[in-house]
Amino acid sequence: MIALIGIGCAVLLLAVFLIIPTGGSGHRVIRNRTVCSTNLSGMYKAFYTYSITNKDSFPLAGNTTPGGSAIGFAEGDRMLGSGVTLDDNVTANLWMTVRDGSTGTKQFICPESSDQPDELTDDGTRSGSPASLLNTYDFSSRSTLSYSMINAHHSAVGDRWNAAVKADWVIMADNSNNDFSAVSTRHTLTYGASTTDAQLMENTTNHSGDGQNILFGDGHVEFAVDPFQGPDQDNVYAMTVGGKNAPPTMGHDDGDAATDPMVAERDVVLLPLSGNGGGAGSLDPTD
Repeated sequence: MIALIGIGCAVLLLAVFLIIPTGGSGHRVIRNRTVCSTNLSGMYKAFYTYSITNKDSFPLAGNTTPGGSAIGFAEGDRMLGSGVTLDDNVTANLWMTVRDGSTGTKQFICPESSDQPDELTDDGTRSGSPASLLNTYDFSSRSTLSYSMINAHHSAVGDRWNAAVKADWVIMADNSNNDFSAVSTRHTLTYGASTTDAQLMENTTNHSGDGQNILFGDGHVEFAVDPFQGPDQDNVYAMTVGGKNAPPTMGHDDGDAATDPMVAERDVVLLPLSGNGGGAGSLDPTD
């Protein structure tokens, strides 16, 4: 029995050494992935706490009725005056947890990215005037947020932004690679059902292309080596062309064109972090 235990321990140690890079840089990579995973896990706890007194719903900024377009970062919408109501805003949903103190700005930064925590000033700069936190509406810029999330205002999938969603649904992950333009040119590939090296180009750049931390509907976080996740194992960083189970193609973050692909009810789409060029670009409900 002792011999068998010894063999088992040796096999386990060998497996660990095979999957963890060696040397100082390897330890740093593992540490940063763990911090990133902890960030997402902490966000879920904040969302869940909010849902307890809000009929299972996670934080929603703006209109709570699904179907309207969702606004990305808008330079002029940093501050929210008394009584002002703005449109649906996917990133402001996350910012609500900063305002109520259940998360901090550092929690929205992946340590392997070049992003920096929001400075909590009126203009987002370190030298700016301190912001009145309760009057802020959104992150100051896209470089202060390292993660992507589903469109909680989408008429087909917005109801997944709640505490009752199934465990296999993806609600957030490391930042997508979309380039924030009207039509993303980051990648031009289309994909079939199998995973190839080319498909792995869709991985977030937060972790040197090795994979991404994925936050699932039940609050658990996994580091996935490819972006094919969720109930249909589709590319969470792209939109589905056509109906259910259609092969995914590269998405974009402006939904004004009449030929836009539609999101199927089982298609996980994690939005880019911005509208067009940092302005009030529309993240259409079809995105």
